[in-house]
Amino acid sequence: MKFNQRMFVSLIQCLAVAAYFPVYFFLGVCASFLYAALFVIGGIFSIKRVLTSHNEDLTLKYTVITLSTDLFAIIVLFANAYEIFGSVINNGNSIEGLWPHIYFSVVTFTTLGYGDYLPVANAQIVAVIQALVGYSYFALLVGVFGSMLYQRVSKT
Repeated sequence: MKFNQRMFVSLIQCLAVAAYFPVYFFLGVCASFLYAALFVIGGIFSIKRVLTSHNEDLTLKYTVITLSTDLFAIIVLFANAYEIFGSVINNGNSIEGLWPHIYFSVVTFTTLGYGDYLPVANAQIVAVIQALVGYSYFALLVGVFGSMLYQRVSKT
């Protein structure tokens, strides 16, 4: 199997996801927020490549890796923002730690809104922004996968 540019980019993206956790646990929330922000910015610049590379990537693996790692970056970016603001509560108490914030971030991103965790103060604005980003991201996914499906159907 020949190592190409798309494989290299996918490997870097997977390593960047794996590197997030040591950054969070050893350097702290603010450092991991900046790391995730850089990851998201990189994902924004790679979106054109994602939207066009699926034409050549018949296995779809590189497109799926890119979209998955970008999704991870968005979720942890917002989770870190909630943790920095410290204004998400559960049963009247502020939540602590990475995992409850990631849970809240996923629930907000997907607009499930279970209601067990509530944003207060500045976190409400962040939650609204994240919900809008979530809608946009899922619209992007539907568009990309719809285009892929159309291309596969039209080739047969």
